[in-house]
Amino acid sequence: MRPSALPTTSTLIVAIDRPASGAETVRLLRPDGSEARRFELKPGADAQRAAGARIFVREGGGVLKAIHRDGAVEDLGNLGDPDAFNLTVSPDGTRWMWGTIDASNWDNKRGLVHVAGDRLPARVVAQ
Repeated sequence: MRPSALPTTSTLIVAIDRPASGAETVRLLRPDGSEARRFELKPGADAQRAAGARIFVREGGGVLKAIHRDGAVEDLGNLGDPDAFNLTVSPDGTRWMWGTIDASNWDNKRGLVHVAGDRLPARVVAQ
């Protein structure tokens, strides 16, 4: 996925079209409701959040990517589990947090909370 440059002159609202089947479409809307741009994600990719100048997208296997205003796609690393959940992003888009379930011992499953960000390697911060 390599969309062309995104508009940079004003605030944009991100709207996600999630069809029952097929790829998601991301629409960028101006505050007046007019569409500035639209693009289709790879099949199986899931737009998660928008924050700062990034649109956060999870691809297969738990790979997290960000689409920037200039159209660049940045690999943000792997969430460590294809079933990672509740991705939350700071308002400026520089830090993110998510949950996973450690099921290595089926009788004693535990939830893990992870944090990562710009120049911040992923780490577990709570169990």
